[in-house]
Amino acid sequence: MTKRISNHLLSQNKVEHCNIDFVNTAISRDEQLFIDPVLIEVGTTSFCDVAKRKTADFFSQLHTAYYVDNNEKRKKYLLKHAREINDTHLGYAKKHGKGNTEEGLYDIFKGIDDYITSIKINRMFELVLYVPEFAEDGMSDLLTNILYKELSEFTVQQCQKYNIETQICPKERFYWDSQTHTWIKYTGQSLVIDGNIHLLVPKEIVQTHYRFTTDNFLRSVIVENICEAEASYDKNGKKSRPQKDKVRENLLKQNGTIFDTVHKFAEGNDDLLKQYQKIVDEKYRALTLSDEKLDMRIYK
Repeated sequence: MTKRISNHLLSQNKVEHCNIDFVNTAISRDEQLFIDPVLIEVGTTSFCDVAKRKTADFFSQLHTAYYVDNNEKRKKYLLKHAREINDTHLGYAKKHGKGNTEEGLYDIFKGIDDYITSIKINRMFELVLYVPEFAEDGMSDLLTNILYKELSEFTVQQCQKYNIETQICPKERFYWDSQTHTWIKYTGQSLVIDGNIHLLVPKEIVQTHYRFTTDNFLRSVIVENICEAEASYDKNGKKSRPQKDKVRENLLKQNGTIFDTVHKFAEGNDDLLKQYQKIVDEKYRALTLSDEKLDMRIYK
């Protein structure tokens, strides 16, 4: 039987999520869940209120470093502590890729430079649309680091609730400080089990996968617009549109990758991204994982 956080906090292996505030992660492996930036944006809890301010400030600093100053030193500094850490026990169990290190993440974000002057990124989630190889794992890791203090404080609160001892953080961890716009070393309390730090994650900010992707942007905005523009009507007024899959297939043949196609159409056209922002906002009104869905995901 997989040993879970609830074994440590409540001496129970299986606890329905309607009775707890956190994701009941396994102690010795990762759950394929991810911290979702849009769920933080739409969240109404006190945790989300603070998290919104912290992530907004970090993104503002990233935005300035790329759009305004083009400051390589500042870019590297901002990504310095955005690397992979495993304290939440969320994400893909086996990770391979450049995003695990400071230099690797900086290399991945170099892709932004290719279109930074022509495509205006305005919200945190849009990084996933325009940065190849970033996606759920990269964004979730970035958010974990930005919010490390808040996640730690949430964890300590839960430990106090269940009378579980904590200790001074035994490893070097950093969090984003929105007052000084700098990374600060975390020196507070941590939940440590078998020598490993365990951050508890509020259940309302996790998702099984991101509902915003580059391909979804391509399909729901770019392809949809083309299909509408090329629609025709017969003499009876019946509407006929091209097949979306065929339009998408032709676009990829003409432009190469999904990222290249999106970049070509989005360059200098802010309206496309505004259209997609509306779609994402509408979609996420009902996309918080219910307690029942979390139970099914965690307990299979």
